[in-house]
Amino acid sequence: MNFRRLELKHQVFGLLGAGALALIAFQNCAPVGFESEVEKVGSSGIVYVDPIDPNTPYTPTTPEEEIVSKACKTGQVHSQTATINFPRPLKTYSNSRCDWNNNGNGGRVNDHFMARLEQTQTISVPAGAKICDIQFSSPKQEWLYDDHVFVTMNDVLLASSHPIHDVLKQESGLSIFEWSKIYNQKWMQIPANVWCEGMDSGLSSCAWPASQTPGDIQLDFAPQLFQKIVARDLSRNTHVFKFVTTGDNDPDVDCDHSALNFDVQITYAY
Repeated sequence: MNFRRLELKHQVFGLLGAGALALIAFQNCAPVGFESEVEKVGSSGIVYVDPIDPNTPYTPTTPEEEIVSKACKTGQVHSQTATINFPRPLKTYSNSRCDWNNNGNGGRVNDHFMARLEQTQTISVPAGAKICDIQFSSPKQEWLYDDHVFVTMNDVLLASSHPIHDVLKQESGLSIFEWSKIYNQKWMQIPANVWCEGMDSGLSSCAWPASQTPGDIQLDFAPQLFQKIVARDLSRNTHVFKFVTTGDNDPDVDCDHSALNFDVQITYAY
């Protein structure tokens, strides 16, 4: 399968330049350095080139998925680029990055999911458009976090540094992230062990460093995963990426991560 790779080399925590998250800005131009998933057909428009192996085609499992799949295969396809930035959190909660004992968080308990910090970024496509694929790319950067991190899109868990998907609600084969499902649950000291949506069925491949250990990250996803996510709400044209960092009992380092930046290419169709 022709997955795209997000490769990030992680850096030891650095100083945060700007505290506020920047909104994602789209550019209606061809992105530089991305593998193209569209091709022009004369003057009649653009036809989507399905990157999935033709020997293992995507078979929609719900009527909503069928609508998205049909739009991506037969509709007019466009491409936009955006930048997503999750800066290093500031110590805004009594000299801690974790908001202890507030907003669904608890007190300090070692080796437990007790508190979390959430950062969000959004991408928007025109009304009525269906996202067909999202490609990630990033410059080389070193990265570090504590204790654990989770990446979601529209509340669907895309990747996590600790396998928690088995306690989450499942919808159409997707894991729906809810903090209340893992709050106060004990986590184990394990080596680098990333879980990502679709890995058990060969639709993704991920690598992640262990907590408190600088390392590399790789996130590869098949387009059909994003089509399944989009099919959960066909009327939605604003899509939310969330980066969740957790803490157990150390206010100095918990809920912390070094800055994470990556570019995305969004392919969508009508």
